[in-house]
Amino acid sequence: RRVHGESRKFAGMGLSTDRFINPVDEEFICAICQDVLDQSVTLKLCDHHFCRECITSHISTTKNCPVCRTATTIDDIQPTSRTINNLIKKQQIRCQFHGRGCDAVVTVEMICSHEKDCGYAPTTCANDGCPYQINRCDLVTHLMTCERRVLQCPFGCGELFRANQTNFHEQVCVEFPIRCECGVSVKRNEMPSHATTECSSAPIPCEVSGCEFMCARGNSFAWESHEREFAVAHARLINSQLKLTLNELKSTTDKLKSTEEQLKSSQAEWESRVALLTSELDSTKAELSAVVAQSVEIIWKLVLEEKKCTYNIWVINDITTIRSKQSDLYSHEMTFAAPTVAHRYSYMLNIRFNLDGGMDLYFVIRRGPVVESLSLEWPFKLRVAVVIPSGNAKCLNIGEDAFDYFNKHNPPLENNKEGWGQRSFLTRAELESGDYFFHNNMVILVALGPDDLLRESESENESEMEPNE
Repeated sequence: RRVHGESRKFAGMGLSTDRFINPVDEEFICAICQDVLDQSVTLKLCDHHFCRECITSHISTTKNCPVCRTATTIDDIQPTSRTINNLIKKQQIRCQFHGRGCDAVVTVEMICSHEKDCGYAPTTCANDGCPYQINRCDLVTHLMTCERRVLQCPFGCGELFRANQTNFHEQVCVEFPIRCECGVSVKRNEMPSHATTECSSAPIPCEVSGCEFMCARGNSFAWESHEREFAVAHARLINSQLKLTLNELKSTTDKLKSTEEQLKSSQAEWESRVALLTSELDSTKAELSAVVAQSVEIIWKLVLEEKKCTYNIWVINDITTIRSKQSDLYSHEMTFAAPTVAHRYSYMLNIRFNLDGGMDLYFVIRRGPVVESLSLEWPFKLRVAVVIPSGNAKCLNIGEDAFDYFNKHNPPLENNKEGWGQRSFLTRAELESGDYFFHNNMVILVALGPDDLLRESESENESEMEPNE
């Protein structure tokens, strides 16, 4: 039997006859692939036998039997008789991996099971880039010797590389042992230190500065000979070097002394400048405070003399330091005397910076020295205005509401500390604004006059007052 036309193109789909131990009957040969039937089927119209894959592919393109040309379709394909299949299954056949070394011979019925587990089946190496196909039974051995396997440096540098890059790695590995000329094995990164301090073959110069002799470190005989023969020359070189060192030391000492003198001179000069600037600053502050106080006094003098009032000014210096002592009381004695306002009592102005950060202010009347010409009838009838001048002046008026308080002590004692005024006359926010300071100084002005003369000084800044005891 033979295949008509181009049906030969399906050859190779059956079991090759070369693999069978004994000759195979022609009835078991596929007419299409010319190999032994594999999964054999029969065309029911003509009873010809073929491999299932061969005839299926043939009929998909040519609707006839490839042997007798009988018209046929896929529906005409039926299984081959059990007898033929059993005869084929009992045939002895070699493993398809016979060419790779497998000598197994089994029946067709068992060939698939054998080839599934055959140790000579080809497999691919797991190492990236390996081009070889290896027998399954040789895979473990191959992985241990594959030139594409990954290795870790055995010398301790920690680098990973492919086996075929071993030579290159050994040329650059810092831990790779190199045999020195002296016969000692030294790590590559320790070679410079070894050559400098240990290598017996390394040439080193004589320790005496100026001596040009050089010899291998380990050549003890040559060094002993050199030391004996050049002992006098060495002494001269050492003496010359010592003189040179002493001269350099003297020069350095002179430079240090000169630098020290320059530093002392500069320090004295700067100390003098600092002292001068400090003195000038203190003088400027004092002058500025005096000018401020004088300016305030002149302005208010013009105003108050026009109203026939007497006045006194209290300038408090370094207000920041005073504010830090919150619980301390600061007082200022005031004596007023004028033809129109004569009296024999003195006035005390008290301020205290409270724990809330504000400033309390109280006006105190107490007995002063008796001067008949300045005596004034009691009860107290004068009106008092306490003013802190600034861009936004703050005023405390003491008048009728305070008269009864003052007059209950008739007359007041010399050590009287009771007064009339206001807690937090200046609030913490007002103090921190700095509007009431003149270069860290505060100016407080107190004016006294008849009750009707100071009424005009009352304003919307006037605050509610209370007695202080």
